[in-house]
Formats: sequence, C-alpha cells, structure tokens
Amino acid sequence: LSFTNGMLCCTSPDLLADLLCKVKENETVVWITQGLLSMHHIIELLVGMAGDGCVLHFTTWSINEDAARALYLMKEKGSIAQIHAIIDHRILSGAAPLYHFIHSFFDRLQLEACHAKMVLITGRETTYAVFSSANMNQNNRIENTIVTQSPNTVNPLRQWFENKLHEADTRSTEPDRRNGLADDDAPSDSHSS
Repeated sequence: LSFTNGMLCCTSPDLLADLLCKVKENETVVWITQGLLSMHHIIELLVGMAGDGCVLHFTTWSINEDAARALYLMKEKGSIAQIHAIIDHRILSGAAPLYHFIHSFFDRLQLEACHAKMVLITGRETTYAVFSSANMNQNNRIENTIVTQSPNTVNPLRQWFENKLHEADTRSTEPDRRNGLADDDAPSDSHSS
C-alpha cells in the first residue's frame, strides 16, 4: 500500500485483504488499483469477513464468466445465501449464454440500462456497502473503490436495492427496450467502463 497525492493506492491483491480488515463500523476506506482485481474479488474478500449465509445485492455494467463462476461457487458453498442483481440489459445480446447461466442461480435479476457498480453485502452482524468503478470482469484500467459500514450509507443503499428490485418482481426479467439502446451496443466479455 502507498499514498499518492493523499490517496491510498493498493499495489497488490494480497494487500487488499489487509486493507479491508480496516473497515470498521462508521468508517470508510478508499483506494485505487491499476487493473489488479475485479469487483468479484472484492466481494469474495468481504463475504469471507462477513461470514457464511450473506445476502449479496449488486449492480454492474458488465460481468464475465470468471466472475459469474466465482459467485456460483460462493453460493454453492453457502458463503452467499442469496444473490440479487441489476445488470445492464445488453448482456442478452452480447453474452446470452452467460445470462442464462447467472439467471439459473441468481435469486432476483433485473436487466435494464445500468452503468452503476454498487454492492451491498449483508452478513449476520456486518453489512458492507461498496461503490467502485470496477465491473465484474478483469481489466487493466485504473479503478477506484470505496468500502464502508456506515449506517448512513448502508441503510439508504439497502432501501434503494429493495425498491428497485421490487419493481423487477412486478415485471419480467427481460429488458425494457424503450430506453433507446440498440442491441448492437452490447459489451464484449472483456469490455468494461
């Protein structure tokens, strides 16, 4: 770990676990990485800290097979009890087999125009909120991440997810094409934003 211009820079994925252990109630940790990890790596570490049976909520613009398989394995092991997600609708045209795979084990899945990268991990005694530029795929870009346990952040995020996913419960998981985005705008598996 190093400080550059007052910002914490994580230079190794191994150091990330040490950094995340510093996130305590009412505290926030912010860092920057240079393509070292995907959002699913952060989720794995935080789920391990929160304990088995976590409930995972997340949004992402892009997800690849490695991330999906990591989530699947965490759910199979019981580390994650439930997965609720909002993913950009272009997964249907850009990665339909991947969509069918995640649809088979996610508890709730909403597809819509989504560029946000947010995560809520709810454990028995601990809840983490994560805001990041990192998608659920590997890339070599500079990414920033904020992790907090602050109730002032966790509680509104939990309410947002519940409200947004309640909308999905009343609709099909098929995307709403009225948003004007064309099918040929689909990201490739390696593309991120």
